[in-house]
Amino acid sequence: MSATEPLINAGPGGVMEAGIAPARHPESVPFWFDGENVAFRNLGVEKAIGADHILTIGKKVIRIAQAFVPGSGMRAYYQCDDFSIFGWDGSGFPYFIGQTVKPADLIPYGSWLFIAANGLWCWRNEGAMEQILSASDVDFGLRFKGHLLFSGNGTTLRWPHLRDPTNFTSSRGSTAGRLQLRNMGSNALCLRPCGDGVALYSTDAMRMVKYAGAGVWFGESGEPVNGIGAISSRSVVEAGFKNYGLNRNGFFITDGISFQYIDTPAFHGYLESRLDWARQSEVFGWHNEKFQEIMWVYPGVDGFQHGVAFKYTNGSFTRYRLPIYAAEPRDVFAFPLIGTVGGLAYARGTANARCFVRTKPLDAGNALRYKYFDNFRLVGKFLNGETTMRLGLHNTLNGAPTWVYEGPAQASTFLMREAVFLTIEFATEEEPNFEISQILVTGNIAGDIFQ
Repeated sequence: MSATEPLINAGPGGVMEAGIAPARHPESVPFWFDGENVAFRNLGVEKAIGADHILTIGKKVIRIAQAFVPGSGMRAYYQCDDFSIFGWDGSGFPYFIGQTVKPADLIPYGSWLFIAANGLWCWRNEGAMEQILSASDVDFGLRFKGHLLFSGNGTTLRWPHLRDPTNFTSSRGSTAGRLQLRNMGSNALCLRPCGDGVALYSTDAMRMVKYAGAGVWFGESGEPVNGIGAISSRSVVEAGFKNYGLNRNGFFITDGISFQYIDTPAFHGYLESRLDWARQSEVFGWHNEKFQEIMWVYPGVDGFQHGVAFKYTNGSFTRYRLPIYAAEPRDVFAFPLIGTVGGLAYARGTANARCFVRTKPLDAGNALRYKYFDNFRLVGKFLNGETTMRLGLHNTLNGAPTWVYEGPAQASTFLMREAVFLTIEFATEEEPNFEISQILVTGNIAGDIFQ
């Protein structure tokens, strides 16, 4: 036999970072066909980020906010699944703030906390929560350019007086006001900063509101953008000057003027059949700057929490199955904060879950010829045999691979087998990490499969 030559040479970068996106046919994906709990960064693939608990409370955390409080330093606020709300100053014991009747938007304002949930409430750094607005006025809100903005149960945007954030009465000398948004199609559902304004989303439209300065304060900008919307109050994420969102039609990106969908019909079908739409209000997204991705977490029809992440630097997707219920990007705390079934955690370390990633059937550029697969080489970090590897050969795309190697991942493995396709899979259990940056398979092109 002649000297071997490279048949498959993937990475660093390129297809190694191509992500995982569901497809109707494996040949339509660049390299990776299946997997979960892996991230694509540093020119390769690695185990996803995990949860490192900093506060164990024995309850599921479903909402998180954070702030730097003068005199106290960094502070986290969180809401549990019984709708009780607590504050925590980074050490010691958490303290009870109050309780709502539904999940809330937690909005820090100096040392105060505003709580938007079936009305608007204010906690003034001590004592009990005080109701400011009724349930018919507010369901969600945010802080933008020093102003507090609230909406809900309609398409009205409200903001209080700058010098008294509990005063919503419009009068001479007051900066409080309201804005009735037109042509939204349905009630407002989500409010997010977008570019130099804020975007208010219904289920099927988005309306931009711009900061107009003293006197007017806020006003509508242009016509509503139809064709995008939200499925929950947290299904749209701000990153840079853009919004990334999830609605019934798929994943989209918008700058407040135009938009585009960023998933494929196959991916949309994948999500449509797996998301528990009766619980769509629990869907949330967050910006993971470390991995340069937007992650959406959703309740699955199988009862587990699943995630889909979009890497905005190269347009790739990946998938997760991690038990998290809320997340806040890194801000006053050193790491992003995530809410788990048992408390509050940093998003750091590696995922406390099994992960795997599998290639499509690799044909070395020719699906009509046999190949002699001689040697498989791997570049990366795979700890002491705790990362498992499977190498499978098959002669048809629809046929299941015959696993000719199943064992610890290693830098060099001799196959010395003939087949049309090679499938590669890596996996770890809960604790071990792995990073893989290059795969090289050498061998020879052999005869035509029809001979």
